[in-house]
Amino acid sequence: MLAASTGFNINLTLHLIAVVAAFGPLLIIGRLWATDPEGAAKIYSRISLPALVLLWVFGMGALGLSGEDGVGKYSMGDTWVLVSLLVWVVLVAIGVAVILPAARQRGDEARKRLMAGVGASHLLMVVAVVLMVFRPGS
Repeated sequence: MLAASTGFNINLTLHLIAVVAAFGPLLIIGRLWATDPEGAAKIYSRISLPALVLLWVFGMGALGLSGEDGVGKYSMGDTWVLVSLLVWVVLVAIGVAVILPAARQRGDEARKRLMAGVGASHLLMVVAVVLMVFRPGS
């Protein structure tokens, strides 16, 4: 197997780091919110959401650099790419419309919305990982 291009490898590495930064804080946000809702909202708005945007940037960079030096050529027309982009859009929408507002509030309803948004985000992250590992339609 030929080695992938340096640009592709850099973008893929940064894409994976962005995944960890976007979803890692979600593992503790419920616990943090219970004691410091403002801190939970700050972590989500300053780390997770920007990382979610960078995840897209570096993913598109890796996609654009695919096909070089032995890396399979992928395109926007591939099923796994299109569905992954749709999943990303839904993740951003959940973050902006559900998780962030709930993290800024107090009460049982806010906690339920926060945890529902976090749960949906984790489920969608698993879907995206499966799509990117198995790459259906490429």
